[in-house]
Amino acid sequence: MIIFYLFIWLFSFFCLGSLILRIVLPEEKENIKNALSIPLGGGVFSLFVWLFLFLFPGRECIPIFVVSLFSILSWISVNLIPRAKKPHVIFRPVCFILGTSVLLSVLQALPFPVYRHDAMVIWAFKSKVFFYEGARALFHPWRVAAHLRYPWLVPLQQFAFYRLAGCVDDRSVMILFPFYWFSLLYLLWAIMKEENRLLLLAFFAFLPVYFNSEARISSGYMALPLSLYFLSTLYMTVKFDETGKSRYLFLASLFSFFCLFTKDEGILLPFFIISYFIMKRRKKHLCLFLLPFCLPSLVWFLIRIRIPGRMDAHYLLYLIYLPGNLYRILRILWEGIKEMLNPVRWSLFFPIVFSLMFLTRHRLLNSFMKIPVLFSIFYLCFSFFIFLIPPWAHYSEQMRVTFYRFLMHIAPSLLWITSYSFHYLGKSPQERGDPQPFSMGHGRET
Repeated sequence: MIIFYLFIWLFSFFCLGSLILRIVLPEEKENIKNALSIPLGGGVFSLFVWLFLFLFPGRECIPIFVVSLFSILSWISVNLIPRAKKPHVIFRPVCFILGTSVLLSVLQALPFPVYRHDAMVIWAFKSKVFFYEGARALFHPWRVAAHLRYPWLVPLQQFAFYRLAGCVDDRSVMILFPFYWFSLLYLLWAIMKEENRLLLLAFFAFLPVYFNSEARISSGYMALPLSLYFLSTLYMTVKFDETGKSRYLFLASLFSFFCLFTKDEGILLPFFIISYFIMKRRKKHLCLFLLPFCLPSLVWFLIRIRIPGRMDAHYLLYLIYLPGNLYRILRILWEGIKEMLNPVRWSLFFPIVFSLMFLTRHRLLNSFMKIPVLFSIFYLCFSFFIFLIPPWAHYSEQMRVTFYRFLMHIAPSLLWITSYSFHYLGKSPQERGDPQPFSMGHGRET
């Protein structure tokens, strides 16, 4: 029965997201819709579970099962309608890579329950609190150890599986992370499908390098889901900037909330998009973005401020230490550069990324790709700045681990940028619109 509940749980994510995208983006390519169905459906499913947690305390199983069953049956009924043209979804080498990578991550996830510290204490424990005690445990001061102020998106998804299965199964619930891993790989392939396919296969060779060590795919950390939601949000924002269609902005706003609801660092992407629209003086676009983003965000913040926190968790007060911590700048820069050049974790990924970004900087900053480029730079700057704030002296070990996770968050977006740069450099000067190298200045009127 556990396998049946796993199927219902995960397949409902895809079906729910697919139905929404079929309504909102009817003309979008099938590969893009299929890839975005998992993160979108998983995020919306979490919103339903969040609602049921408060409306039906202790009786969430039936409404969760109804939503899952309705999503699956609706998807089946919609897809029974014959289509005029069956899309070519995927080609064999990528199919082999996706299947092998996901299979390896599943085999890595199955033998062990959640056992790494942060994954167990912060994220998995929260889903168990929801299962055993429900919403009533949220506002008890002695539940501080459950870190209930941390975002709930993935814990709510895990809690939904526990409710469907009727028990806590730490081992089976870890299948969620290979599921997200598949979605990330598929989305990258769908976005970069227009580029050279052999080049794309070479890019996929880099991906297993990112997600190893303590933050690998099956560890239970939130770096992988946040990477997926970052990439989804940036892609929707670029599509809106390119086409001007408000439906893309609506999805970008929804994905932005999922970033915020996945991990605290996720708030930086909606902050960046809001700042981008303000600087561009796009008041109408700013309002359209804020409308779907603000409602769930406001509810989340109102709940969050009522949840008791740790006595030493007043992070804004740490800003008073900033002037006295400026001596750390060189050390922080050195640790960050050392992490990016770490051959064990990253191979040659970052030297290649920054070299290509430098060579194509004018093209990147004058195209729609400027949005992921500027956000990646902004996020890197934040990852350096954040270590100027903590007052504790022994921060070097935290820097090594945290830098790695920060880089993981934007690695898929950087891969997208790198693919675009490679594709641009592979064009002839005529296709790029560049002047001929031996004809510059010739033919100019005098």
